Amino acid sequence: MDEALKFPLVLCHPDAGSGCHHQIQAVLQGASKPLKLVDQVTSLGVMLTLVGAGYGLGFAIASQVQTLNRPDITVRPLAGTPPMLSTYLLRRSAEPASRAPTSPTLEIS
Repeated sequence: MDEALKFPLVLCHPDAGSGCHHQIQAVLQGASKPLKLVDQVTSLGVMLTLVGAGYGLGFAIASQVQTLNRPDITVRPLAGTPPMLSTYLLRRSAEPASRAPTSPTLEIS
C-alpha cells in the first residue's frame, strides 16, 4: 500500500452514492503517508478515463474490477487480507400484492 501511495490518486467522490468512497477510505485510513489526491470522480467510467490518461492510480472494489475490460489499464489486487464488506438486501416494508388486480367481468343472463 505504501508503494501505491507514492503516486497521485483518483478516488471516488464522497457524494457519488455508490458506497465506494467509504470502502476505499476505510482501507486508506491507516496509511502512513499523506494522500496525493488529484481528483474525486462520480463514476467508475470517469475514473478509468483519468487513470488511462495517466492522471494517477485509482482504487475500485472487486465487484467493479470484474467488469473491467480496458487494455490501457492494469489491475492489481492489494496485498494482505482484503477488508470485509457488508452487503444488505433492501426491500420495502409493505408486503407485495399476492397477485395483480384483474379487470371486472361482465355476466350476461
